Amino acid sequence: MNVGLSLPLAGQALSRPRAYVAAAVLACAVGIASAAGAQDCRPILRDDTGSASGVSVVFAGKHCLQHDFRVGREFDLHSAAFKGPSTRSLIAVTPRTGWKYSPDGPFELDMQGHHARADVAGMDGVRGIGPGRNVIVRNGTLTVAGQGSTGVRLLLRSRAQTAGMRSPIESEYEDVSMPEAADTGQANFLLSRLNIRAGGRGVIMSGAGNSIRDSTIEVDGGNAIFLHGRGSVIENNTIIVHARAAGPNDAVIKLRDADGAVIRNNRIIYKGDSRAATAINLLGSNNVRVENNIVEGIDEVVRQTGKTSVREQGTQRR
Repeated sequence: MNVGLSLPLAGQALSRPRAYVAAAVLACAVGIASAAGAQDCRPILRDDTGSASGVSVVFAGKHCLQHDFRVGREFDLHSAAFKGPSTRSLIAVTPRTGWKYSPDGPFELDMQGHHARADVAGMDGVRGIGPGRNVIVRNGTLTVAGQGSTGVRLLLRSRAQTAGMRSPIESEYEDVSMPEAADTGQANFLLSRLNIRAGGRGVIMSGAGNSIRDSTIEVDGGNAIFLHGRGSVIENNTIIVHARAAGPNDAVIKLRDADGAVIRNNRIIYKGDSRAATAINLLGSNNVRVENNIVEGIDEVVRQTGKTSVREQGTQRR
């Protein structure tokens, strides 16, 4: 921005009038920059005043949630009965594709400290299934307390799924060997500074290069995080489960086809009767680093399943 003001060279003093003008121009420039920054963030608002629907992120760019909201059952006057919500998620990431639109994003959602919650079964806090990449969710609270609910479900459609094949991200195939489905493609999903409370799992993500950082994830079940894809990073989180894992390959954190993953500086906590079996289960994942984690109420730090290699160091057991 050219403001037409000639400032003195270093070591020269400003006269008082010129100093006032310079200060005013600087304040104006800062204000313009701040306004421009605010305009860069697309506001996200609920479409209606009821609790039957959530919100959506469709276009690439930065989106800012403007208020707390709840999704739940509503009383329908016509049928004189309660009806469930019309959505499966609080926040849907559904990138528009075709013509001038690209699924590569980035699609950034800043919750700005707000709280989105649902108390019905089978809900996702954030849900994105398809070609969308570079999805970022940060700075907020997601509560999906119903049975079988998931805090964040972001799944890049893999080559196997595109070809009509089954995928390890489907619950019935999580532990089935599928070498043809190991190459998920680069997703680059990022969860940062979130508080997630879920009745089922906290986070399910598929794709390479995904990260969970600086968040608290607490679930009623035994598996808080399931990631499928290479290069995942789970760092600086508090992860709490209230039940023992049910399946033979389940754990608080479960990684599959996750070559080069890093699990570092987390607190992994079991709050329940007796002790949980395993903190981290690795399936078909090589060169994984498990560093400087605190593990509480859990017997085994890492279980290796299939062709897997790991370097563990700095674990504190409590």
